[in-house]
Amino acid sequence: MKSVTKMTVAERRTEFDKYIKNKVKSAPRYIADLEKGFSEAPVIGYGSIYEITDPDLLEDPVATKALRESSVFTRLSVGGTAGLAGLNWYIRFLKDYRDSYYDFLQHFDIKPKELFDWGMNACIFPPLDTVEREWNDLKHRIFNNEAVYIRGYGRDAHGTRLYIDFYKFVFENEHILKDPTNNNKPTSNLRRMTGLVRNKDIYNYQVSHIWGQTKNLFLFEAPWNVCYTPKIIDPFTGHETKGDLPCEFQVSFIKYAQKKYKRFINDYNRIISTYDIEGLLNDYCAAYSVADERFVSDALKELSPIVLI
Repeated sequence: MKSVTKMTVAERRTEFDKYIKNKVKSAPRYIADLEKGFSEAPVIGYGSIYEITDPDLLEDPVATKALRESSVFTRLSVGGTAGLAGLNWYIRFLKDYRDSYYDFLQHFDIKPKELFDWGMNACIFPPLDTVEREWNDLKHRIFNNEAVYIRGYGRDAHGTRLYIDFYKFVFENEHILKDPTNNNKPTSNLRRMTGLVRNKDIYNYQVSHIWGQTKNLFLFEAPWNVCYTPKIIDPFTGHETKGDLPCEFQVSFIKYAQKKYKRFINDYNRIISTYDIEGLLNDYCAAYSVADERFVSDALKELSPIVLI
């Protein structure tokens, strides 16, 4: 694929036309209003929107002030304006054409949806009856002072003790343990639930937490929060990878898993919502003279309900 910065203005216009028409039905209107808006209030130094190759410039509120205040982009309408939608798609076009993932898909003529569908179908989830049994067992262990694992917290996991002591304070469980490798327990659980061993029964699969929140004593071991993900698709599931394609996959992946595990998510949300986590964190910090604001902030996120999308 030719670099967007090496294209002529005409080539860029043609590529953007093909790009957006593969994404949205209203592409012709978006393009027309984008071009009209730019002709009325151009970015200084550029005679055409297609002369611009730097997406950061188009996201700069100062450089694009006149453009964004144009009536084409600001008139009130349900869902925003076609011109603004066109501008946002052009910004995404510029970013995608610098993205190696998008380059790969373009080179092999793979549509993102095809990749996403394959990725979700290739993930291996434990059977629902096993998930239910393991989830009930985990809840039993939490509330009956039995061993439960969480992932380490902080640099070199030195902050893990804050979570362990907090769980003892709230749930009266004295057997909360740090996972020795930060993924050993979920891996052994998934191996047991599926009967599949990596590098023996399956190859190039990664153990992934679907919703994360791995310092949460309910979610680190939750059987509905883990699956085997093909390594080729795993980068799309995490937070390390940036760009629109990973964001799109993550939404699709979460919706897929959410549909599969909705009753377990609702059960977790019901349980965690019975606790005033913020109040309990304040009580714990006061009782144990903990003055770590970062921990409190992180713990509120870790122990939050899962938002259904």
